[in-house]
Amino acid sequence: MAFAWVPLIFFNPMWLWMFFAAGVVGINLLFWLVLRYNRVRIVRILDKRMA
Repeated sequence: MAFAWVPLIFFNPMWLWMFFAAGVVGINLLFWLVLRYNRVRIVRILDKRMA
């Protein structure tokens, strides 16, 4: 399933799959930032509980 995008490279123009690749990276970056921020909050809450 991880390589399901490979046939798209052969059947779409380069600008289109570059556009989609940038979109995928951008969306995943947003989720990564949210997860990173939530980790800091959870660690802070757990530290307060342990103290």
